[in-house]
Amino acid sequence: MSGNGCTATKDWNAVYKLLEELKANITRVDLAHDDFLGQYNIKTALDFHANGQFNSTHGRPPKAKLIDDFNSGAGKTFYIGNRKNGKLLRVYEKGKQLGDPNSNWTRWELELHSASYYIPNIVIIYPGLYLAGSFACLNWINADQLHFESTKQKQTISFDVLKKSCRNSYGKLIWTMKNILEFTSDEIIAELSKEGIPTRMNLPVVGGGDAI
Repeated sequence: MSGNGCTATKDWNAVYKLLEELKANITRVDLAHDDFLGQYNIKTALDFHANGQFNSTHGRPPKAKLIDDFNSGAGKTFYIGNRKNGKLLRVYEKGKQLGDPNSNWTRWELELHSASYYIPNIVIIYPGLYLAGSFACLNWINADQLHFESTKQKQTISFDVLKKSCRNSYGKLIWTMKNILEFTSDEIIAELSKEGIPTRMNLPVVGGGDAI
């Protein structure tokens, strides 16, 4: 949906329900917060970056870039993150870019892609909480924060859940086949496996086959 389409939408709860009914997946979402008074502005973003407040939990600083208007009134833009990595935050002087050189209006805008992050449909109901949760230093947007999981995290969690489910359901059968009936490991795999990848793991199928 374009920005105009989002503006025209009056009932996001209805949109969410439709997405759930269709089992639809959001592949990209843009979330924005407008600070019309400019209390949190370009300088704030630069200070956050200088103090390492955009760093990941592993302490790695994301890429940053400043497009400076050299106080011409055209408006500055600060980028943190990388679109190729699926997560990019833009902080820019929206009022100045719209033609008012004296405007303090600053927009904080997150662009997120599903190639690297799992985007739940509920994000359209709680955009502010997810925007605030995209970086710890954005808790000024909302004290309550919801966080996007990386696709790798989601796959790991799904794998652990599926392993536990399989162990509970078929662990004794596999143990019996191995230890009582003296099947080899290869024979057990041949007897019980089915080609494909569980859909909840969201992994590409190698060499064809249906997802299960």
